[in-house]
Amino acid sequence: MAACAYCGAETQLYNGGVPICLTCADRHETKAKADHIPDVRAILARDLTGTLRIHDASRALSAARDEMMIAHNRLNNFLSRGIVPEDLER
Repeated sequence: MAACAYCGAETQLYNGGVPICLTCADRHETKAKADHIPDVRAILARDLTGTLRIHDASRALSAARDEMMIAHNRLNNFLSRGIVPEDLER
């Protein structure tokens, strides 16, 4: 039997050629999973950020469309009825 490289307990388990007991193996596996959590969190946060950017772009598109409709109406009123917008009168 070999001694665990981490705690010195006797073991027959090896991980990558290094002797390790079940307790230490579980501890290292749990730590590895905990280390992976920030990666998942980062991915989920990035997905949320992408979604928020889509919503922001949609709001900007709606505002631009509203401004375009106002400009079209002003031009149409001038061309068809000769109405000069108040902000352009001298």
